[in-house]
Amino acid sequence: MDWICCTNRLNYPGRYGTARDTDVHYCAYILKKTIQRFYLLFLPFITRFNIMTVTPDLPDRPAKSKIKIIMEEPGKLSVHIPREGFSLRGFFTLLFIVFWMFMIVIWSILLMQFGYIWLLASVPFWALAITIFILSVRMIFSSQTLTINHRELLLLKKQNGKTAHAIFDIRKIESIGLVEGTYKTLTGITRRGTYPAIIYNKEAFGFGERCRSEEKRWLIDLLNNFIATKITPTS
Repeated sequence: MDWICCTNRLNYPGRYGTARDTDVHYCAYILKKTIQRFYLLFLPFITRFNIMTVTPDLPDRPAKSKIKIIMEEPGKLSVHIPREGFSLRGFFTLLFIVFWMFMIVIWSILLMQFGYIWLLASVPFWALAITIFILSVRMIFSSQTLTINHRELLLLKKQNGKTAHAIFDIRKIESIGLVEGTYKTLTGITRRGTYPAIIYNKEAFGFGERCRSEEKRWLIDLLNNFIATKITPTS
């Protein structure tokens, strides 16, 4: 009743009297109490299903990074590592491979002067160049997405029109950090180096392998900080 009278004074001052500062403060007080009552009413439901989360202080994204952070809903974070595409690195990688193939063409033309049989010597180089070009296109147009909520972490990898995924219980993740191993570069060539990985059941599941060094460290801090804020579900 107090809430109705106070609201009427604010909306219809001529009919219900002039709204005073005390009325405004009283309405704010009533509104605050109403919100608190609803909060206490639904608190058991919130706690039971563990949908109450703490918003973490996310580390700042490195400069010029294309990695996207999406807060789809409270307590759910998505980190999208987009495909390299025709960026400076992607364009330079393809340009280098095309230049290499152009040099093989010139070499093949020179070999033809000694007879067509000599063209067989260029076949292994053509096979290698074409293989590297195909692998490079796959790497350049591959993407990754990590989605975290209060229960699990989903790692999604898209490459060559195919999708692979792995789901981890965040309570059973042993650690997230840099590991040393082999991965494919933008040229499609396998190299050895360090990259972020999720350690789960004593296995390393890598992600962000082709990111820059500062992006790799940032991804690790981001995931660790966000997971640390998750409330352990009650049994």
